[in-house]
Amino acid sequence: MAISAVQPLQPAQGLTQVQPLKPAGSQAGEFQNLVGNMMNDFNQVQNQAADEIAKLAAGKSDNVQQVMIALGKADISFNYMLEVRNRLLDAYKQVMQMPM
Repeated sequence: MAISAVQPLQPAQGLTQVQPLKPAGSQAGEFQNLVGNMMNDFNQVQNQAADEIAKLAAGKSDNVQQVMIALGKADISFNYMLEVRNRLLDAYKQVMQMPM
């Protein structure tokens, strides 16, 4: 059994460069975009589940598994969105309790 030599480690790319900080206003806009995109994704998943249910009820589809998968995704999406809302409310309450 032959043993090969250990190769030296290469430095990680991108860790040596420092990224400049962005102004606070742009970070607030990014957060707003993030929450907006999350709400759009949540809405899309809920609408897909409603469409699958409507197709099954109308007899246009007989794939119950697809409906159940869509409902599962909608449930997970709803629980995730609810938890994000709860965390945002908790953070808001903590900020409001801070002394001036």
